Amino acid sequence: NEFLDAFGAAHAACTAGLAADPGCREARAGLAALYWDKFLEAEAAGDRDEQRICRRFVEQWDDGAYADRLRGDWVLMGGGVLPLLGVEHRVTVDIDVAGPGDAAMDQTLELMGIAEELGLPVEAINQAGAFFLRRVRGWERLLVEVHRGRNARILRPDATLFVLLKVDRMTESDLADCVEMLRLARGGGERVDRRRVLGAIDRLLAVGVPLPRRRRLEALSREVRGPR
Repeated sequence: NEFLDAFGAAHAACTAGLAADPGCREARAGLAALYWDKFLEAEAAGDRDEQRICRRFVEQWDDGAYADRLRGDWVLMGGGVLPLLGVEHRVTVDIDVAGPGDAAMDQTLELMGIAEELGLPVEAINQAGAFFLRRVRGWERLLVEVHRGRNARILRPDATLFVLLKVDRMTESDLADCVEMLRLARGGGERVDRRRVLGAIDRLLAVGVPLPRRRRLEALSREVRGPR
């Protein structure tokens, strides 16, 4: 196989360079590039085992060129936020994420590729939440950074934004998520804009909603006010 012969020759040259100089940047970059190419080939073939092996080698030799494949600010939302904070009160496979406003199709495909490498179904990635996120006034000021890479940041909603994003729908699972987030914020000293959240709840109650939803909104209102 011509590819394997070329890979073997290049690999031998790089390892020889490292044997002579263990800190040789060119040799390290060459090995990272070789395994990145093999990773992409395995990705195209759907070979997840080979992807994991190649990814480990890329991480071993990479000096930063392949460390961050996403660019810009990405906001993780919905039920995926709480597990990130160590709260596993329900099972969710959906990943609600909003990318940068100028994110191109290649970045969306990159995100889906990362999900696939992690063993998640591509259809679990949901970017529809970006529409609702950007309808919240001042949402950019209500974000908490959870990871900063070379080219990208991963952020989450603070407790105020988290509840505001769920209050319009307020299903049973939304209520459970909001209660967990509010209690986590209270225990960790994270500020909650009670006036704003209670105002959103009161506006919904004023226009009239079905009784089950009304009861959930009233329960949320009590939780926002906190223990007496």
